[in-house]
This record gives sequence, structure tokens and C-alpha cells, in this order.
Amino acid sequence: MSFSLKPQGNTNPNSSNAPQVDWNAINRQVETDNHTAIISQIVDLGVHTPPLSASIEKSTEFDTREEAEALVSQVETMLKKSDFEKVKITEQGDKFIVNAQVRQPKDRQEIAVFADLVGNIVDYGDEIGKKPFRVMLNKSWKGEIRGLGLTVVPPQSGNVWTFAASSMLTELAKVTRQNTITDGSVKNDLNNIGLILGKSLMVDIVKVEDGDKVYVNVKGISSVPSALAKMIDYSLVNPVGISFDDVTVESLKAAGIRGNVIKKIKQANNYQGSKMQKAIEEYEALNRGNGGDSVEQPAVKQPTPQAAPEESGIDDVEELPF
Repeated sequence: MSFSLKPQGNTNPNSSNAPQVDWNAINRQVETDNHTAIISQIVDLGVHTPPLSASIEKSTEFDTREEAEALVSQVETMLKKSDFEKVKITEQGDKFIVNAQVRQPKDRQEIAVFADLVGNIVDYGDEIGKKPFRVMLNKSWKGEIRGLGLTVVPPQSGNVWTFAASSMLTELAKVTRQNTITDGSVKNDLNNIGLILGKSLMVDIVKVEDGDKVYVNVKGISSVPSALAKMIDYSLVNPVGISFDDVTVESLKAAGIRGNVIKKIKQANNYQGSKMQKAIEEYEALNRGNGGDSVEQPAVKQPTPQAAPEESGIDDVEELPF
């Protein structure tokens, strides 16, 4: 299959009739292990304005100590502890200098990436049946997805603008052995993260039991060893790529796109008036309950795991497994 997704230029209701899913029962079927997996979905989340960020690489000048102290308080929650411990206020003449800076990053296109653990089949119940356990490789917190930004940076080594070396997108390209995404050796492949769709990788999973609750966390990703590569059953997964440019109702059905993904997409700066808006509204209308305004299950249902009670790479919705 072919799917292309490169960086562009610069509340979804749930059905009251939806079946309740026993996520603890499902999560108990997941093994703590380094699992073989396949990238099953890449979803374009649209263009978003990132939250404010802080760094200690540059300083900020103020006229009053009160202003300087206010900045120090602001960056305390934005910097890691080891960096915040270095923040201080220095008087220079009649100015107050804080060796930290807060900035507003530029708007960026974001995506969500999902992988199916083909070595760990779970029973989601009668309506969905047995399928590979699905995990989201983005981080999320309380149902809010943190999109992976399709942002390129100036050349660090080599001569191409591509994803930062520390980016999850660079890591995904590396572990799926799609190095042409970042090395510039094939012009049409450069920054095309869509090339990882349907490719294999290892996903390190840790299951945690807390009383009667069972949680699953993604702890890391890596390449599939050659000895395992030939044993992967690709027929277990139907990869789906969705972008703002080519989205259709059919592709949303095939993905069984879930509520919190739609919620994130609706927050995009470029959602209103887009092809994505039209497709989602048609998709929701198709699944609307008779005589009501709530959204029932999609025509094609896909699994979505429960999240652990910490920031993780797994979604933390507890209703429908899609």
C-alpha cells in the first residue's frame, strides 16, 4: 500500500447506547514483554498551536524584580527540575535578568501513530472479537492526545532539513528501517512519515496491576530482530492512513476512528471548512442514534486500549474500543 504524509506549509459525544467495555479484563490479556508490532494507523490531527515552552538557553530582561520573580514562578512548572535549579535573578544596573526564556512555538501540523501488537491477540468481546492489541505511540494524559509535530529543523549533519534527531518521528523512521525519510538519499521520501505505515517494529509493553485495575504502558520502541522479522503475520493488520487532503468517510470507517482522536482533530486551526470537517460530520451522521444526538459505534469497530494513570503512550478513554 502507499500512503504519503509530509509536513505542510506553514468534543466528540459518545453514545448512551454504546456497550461498556471491561478494560481490566482486556488488559489482563496483555503480556509484559517486548512485542512484535505493525504500524496500523497514521492520523493527521491538523495544524495546532503548541503550548508555551521554556528554556534556559537565553535570558530575559525586566525593569522590576516583581516581573522577574513572576517569570521564575512561571517556568518552574515548565522546566525539568535539573534545569529549574539553575534559574536565578541577576541585577545589572537598574535591570533584572532571569537566565530563562518563555516562548510561543510556531503552529505545527501534528499526527497520531498507532501500532498493533501482532504477537498479542486479545478478545475484545462479541462485537469486535479477537484482534491484536492496539496501542497509541503518542503520549496522552486524561484523554488528551499529544500530537507528534511534523516539524523540520536545519541540518545538524548532512545537508537536509528533516525531523530533529530527538524527535519521535526520527525514532520511528529508524526502528522501522525507513531511513530515507530522514537521510535525504531519496528525494521523494524525505520527511514522508507515511512510509512507516504497515511497517514492523518492537513495542516494549509493561502491564501494571493496581488493586482491581490493570493498566498497560508503552515503555519504548525498537527494530525487529532479523530472526523475528520473517515470523510476523502482516495479514492480521489492515493499515490505514488518514490525512486532511485525502480523508473520506470510508477511511474513517476503516480506521474505526475513536472519540478522542476526533476531539483532537476538531481543535485544529485548519479544521473549519476543511475536507476533514466534511468527512467527520458525515461519519458522525451515519452513526447517529435514531431520534437522538448521540453518536453510536462506527460501522467498523477497532480496538483502543485503556491508559495507565500516568502520562503514557496509551489512550485513557474507558468507553468504546476504537
